[in-house]
Amino acid sequence: MSALDQNINNAVGGAELFDGDAAAGVHVFCGALVSRDSSGNFRPGRATNTDRVVGIAPYEVDNTAGQAGDLTVRAVKRVGFFTNSADADEITAADLMNSCYVVNDQTVSKTSNSGARPIAGKILGFEGGKVRVDVGGPDATDGDLVAANNLSDVASAATSRANIGANKGTIWFRGLALDSDPVLRAALPACTITGIATIVEGATTTVSAATI
Repeated sequence: MSALDQNINNAVGGAELFDGDAAAGVHVFCGALVSRDSSGNFRPGRATNTDRVVGIAPYEVDNTAGQAGDLTVRAVKRVGFFTNSADADEITAADLMNSCYVVNDQTVSKTSNSGARPIAGKILGFEGGKVRVDVGGPDATDGDLVAANNLSDVASAATSRANIGANKGTIWFRGLALDSDPVLRAALPACTITGIATIVEGATTTVSAATI
């Protein structure tokens, strides 16, 4: 379904309020999903993965002819009802309590379209042919630490560790006498060794050279 072109009554339950500067040239209808864009401005929800959903618009704000910050958009974090997608993106009963994703300011989908869409919220059920969504909840935050935007490589532990920068550090052995031919052993978690370095802080006391 296309984006909204009129106001709708689309919010139920308790609420937390957020106010933000309207993005330039946007028209936020009452009942629309509201997102914060990468500049921090509020705008109608859209399939842009750098946006973050903050809630539902409780009233209309028309900044079509304005610049960013000319008007203020309010978003309410609460439960709302949104149009379902079709085909592979259709949300069904099997998806209850999963996250859904933003197609536009009134439509949600089952998939992120390979990471292209931001999370709208958690799927709570269905009513009147629409999807009941807890909008702007914990699921709608940025997943910076996942292996990929669409979690496609979480099954690969090595790739996941590399993507999030895990298991990186430095191990020090200090105060060992080279003359005694010490053998050093270290137990490491699964990781990628990017380098090994030694620092000799003193001279040996024997004629033969120490081997490192």
